[in-house]
Amino acid sequence: MLLKNKIVMYNTLNSIIYLIETQNFKLSKGKLGTNRIQNVGNALETFVKDLYARSFSSTKKQKEKNYAKTFSFMDSSNSPPDVIIRGGDALEVKKMEGLFSDVQLNSSYPKYKLRIDNPLISNECKNCEQWTEKDIVYAIGFNVKKSLRLLWLVYGDCYASDIEIYDNLKITISEGIRNIPDIKFEETNELGKVKALDPLEITNLRIRGMWTIQNPNRLFSDFINYDASTKFQIICLMRNTKYLSFDKESIKSFEGVIDPNLFVTDVSVRDPNNPQSTIDCKLITYKIF
Repeated sequence: MLLKNKIVMYNTLNSIIYLIETQNFKLSKGKLGTNRIQNVGNALETFVKDLYARSFSSTKKQKEKNYAKTFSFMDSSNSPPDVIIRGGDALEVKKMEGLFSDVQLNSSYPKYKLRIDNPLISNECKNCEQWTEKDIVYAIGFNVKKSLRLLWLVYGDCYASDIEIYDNLKITISEGIRNIPDIKFEETNELGKVKALDPLEITNLRIRGMWTIQNPNRLFSDFINYDASTKFQIICLMRNTKYLSFDKESIKSFEGVIDPNLFVTDVSVRDPNNPQSTIDCKLITYKIF
């Protein structure tokens, strides 16, 4: 209908087209473990990878081929990001515990961009392709049972501040810990690690940041509201400059989609680095009833 028989660029615009084509919003089982919440996260991550790799109906073998073609990096640990599109954006998948509850980022602070000098990313990520900085998409999902009800694709530079904001805070906290008298501080990528806290010097303390960020449903409520009458909706927010940076064929294909439930709106969003100014963004929403 839209991209069939065409060479497809793997990016956010074409992923939205693919979702419109397939009308798919079911979560697969993904990698199953003993933790129910983790299982939901795994299923959501599989959905997002299938969305970008156009693999909803693929066999396991074909899906592996599609993943290898689409992604230069897929992480199996807790370090960011979850996925890097080959020659394209990084993806970080997060789940909502509630429609308006803060999004849990765990020990990784929010990212304006993904930079290769980030100490939390793995060597495999750093060496997956030639890169120094990538745009990052936060894919944040809300599900009810096995059905995904809402998926946000929000770019980091619309959502988070520059890395220096968080790094400076981390340094301040770490230096404060170092200045506590009579403790043994050990170098770490976390906020701090203190050794030999007791008389026997056998007790250690790891100090980790547990970051959260405001839910996009709440942060961007001035121009978007969750529609409870839908079976599923996807909401994408990116800067206008990002939208125009996609290849011409992807933009042409996206703008050629005719569907009454697809809406593209120009909005002004507060600059994450300077709330007194705004940035021009594209807000893309698609609803399935």
